[in-house]
Amino acid sequence: MKGHLSQRGFQAAKKPIRVGLEIYNQAKENQFDAFENPKGAFLMNVAENHLCWEMLQEKIQSITKALKSS
Repeated sequence: MKGHLSQRGFQAAKKPIRVGLEIYNQAKENQFDAFENPKGAFLMNVAENHLCWEMLQEKIQSITKALKSS
């Protein structure tokens, strides 16, 4: 059965990647704009980590430098 999914894999593949993905995609296609789309949606399930960015930036840079040198 090379190249085929098991029954369990097939069932898992039919499920969305994450809960709310369909709603997120709908909101993304209908984003709020005060002038162009005042009845649009706000994307509320997107997170940005501004508090830890400096620490994350340093870590990401160190990882990419290590990958480049190897």
